[in-house]
Amino acid sequence: MIRSPFTGALAALVLAAWAPRALAHPTYYGSYCSPCHGASVTTCNGCHHHGTHASATATSSISVSGTLDSTIYAPGATVTVTITGGDQSGWVRTLLYDQNMKELARSSCPGGTGGCTTTGYPVTLTATAPATPGTYTWAVAWYGNAQYESAGASFGNGTSSTLQPGSFTPDANNPNHGYQVVALTPFTVSAAATPAIGVAPGSLAFGTVTVGGSASKTFTITSTGTGTLTGTVALAGGTSTEYTASPATFSLASGASQVVTVTYAPIDTTSDAGAVVVSSNDPANPSVSVALSGAGTTAALPAIALSPAALDFGTVGVGTSSSLAAQIRNTGAAALTVASIDRCTTPATSTDFAWSAPSAAPFTVAAGQAVTLTVSFAPSAAGAEAGCLVVTSDDPQNPTVQLTVGGTGGQPAPIDTVARPSGGCSSSAGAAGAAALLLAALALRLGGGLRRRERAGRP
Repeated sequence: MIRSPFTGALAALVLAAWAPRALAHPTYYGSYCSPCHGASVTTCNGCHHHGTHASATATSSISVSGTLDSTIYAPGATVTVTITGGDQSGWVRTLLYDQNMKELARSSCPGGTGGCTTTGYPVTLTATAPATPGTYTWAVAWYGNAQYESAGASFGNGTSSTLQPGSFTPDANNPNHGYQVVALTPFTVSAAATPAIGVAPGSLAFGTVTVGGSASKTFTITSTGTGTLTGTVALAGGTSTEYTASPATFSLASGASQVVTVTYAPIDTTSDAGAVVVSSNDPANPSVSVALSGAGTTAALPAIALSPAALDFGTVGVGTSSSLAAQIRNTGAAALTVASIDRCTTPATSTDFAWSAPSAAPFTVAAGQAVTLTVSFAPSAAGAEAGCLVVTSDDPQNPTVQLTVGGTGGQPAPIDTVARPSGGCSSSAGAAGAAALLLAALALRLGGGLRRRERAGRP
C-alpha cells in the first residue's frame, strides 16, 4: 500500500498538536489502565478527570454533585440520591456515604480495582434513612485515577469541606486513585408518625323503641396520635342487623374527628344487645368496641272514648234551652289530638243542638285524661228532634266517634188575657171572680123570665 507524503505529514501534525495536552492519548488506557482493569475496557472516562471535572478545559473544577429526593424522611425510609458529574459518557464509579463516612452504596466496579462496564451518569443510589430523628448530612463521591491527568487538572475540597476537609482521599489500596467527596444538602429524619385512636362514648343505650320506628345515636372517633388514622366501622359478630352504622370507613389527620351514627330499628319486641367494632391502624389499640343495647316495644297510641255515648234532653219548651255534659276521654298511652267537633250530616242534625269545650279544636287530651264537652238543646219548634255530634281525632282505630243527641220541643204556656184588679190577685182569685160574675148574670136572666111568665098568667 502506497502512503501519500501528505497523509504522513498530517498525522505527524495531529500528534504534535495533541501531545502537549498531557497523557490522555489513544494509548492512555493501554499504557496506564489495562494492567489493572483489563484489556476489555477501552475507555478512560471514569479513570481520570472525565468523571469529576466539568469539561476537558475546566480541569480545576469539581462538578460531581448529588440530589436528594426529599428533605424530610421517616425513620427507616428509603433515601434516593441522584449523582451527576463529568464531561464524558460511559462507565463511572460513584459512592454514597452516611454522616460518618460509612459507605452505603456504590455504582458498578466492586472492589478497589475491579473492572467497570457501562454504568454512567446520572447514577441513582439508595439507602435507608437513620432510625433516630435528627438532621443528617450525607455525601457522594467519584472514584478514579487522580495522577495521570491533563495539564492543570486538580482535585480538592469541592463543596465537601464541611464534611471532610481535604475531600480528595487517596485509596491506600490502589496507588494514584482516590475518592472525590462532595457533601449533600442536609436532610431531616422526623419522629415516627404514630396513629392513635380515641372513641367516645363507649356505649349507646337506645332504651325502648317502637317496633316499626327507629332511633339514632352517635359516637365520635378522634385521631389523637401524630400520624393519619385510618380504619373501618362494622357490627360485631352476633349483633342484630336491626342496628346500622355509618360511615363504614374513615381517614383522619392528627387531631381530626369523625362522627359515626348508629341507628336502631327494631322489628319485634325482643331485646337487642351487641357492639360496633372500630378497627384502625393504631398499633396500641387496633380494635375498639362501642356497646349497643335496646329493645323493641309496641306502639304507644291514643284511644278516644265518649262518656256517655248519648244525651237525652227530654222535653224542653220552645224558646228555652237545656244543657247536658259528656266527656271526651283518652284511654290510650299517647296524647290524643281532637281535630274537630261538628254536627252529623247523616242523620242530618238540627242547629238547635250546640256545644262548647274548654278549648277550640284542635286540642290535645293527655293519656288517661278527659275534657268536658257541654251540649245544649234550644228547640225552635214543638216536636221531637234527634241527631248526633261527630268528634274527629288521631285515634288510629277510631278516627271518628259520634255522640248521639235527642230531645223534644214542648208547646209554649198559654197567654193570660183576663183583666185583673190593680190590687193584684192570684190567678185562682181572678178565675173565681169571673165564675161568680157569670153565675150572677145567669141568675138575673132566669129571674126576669119567671116574672114575665107570672104576668102572663102562665105557670
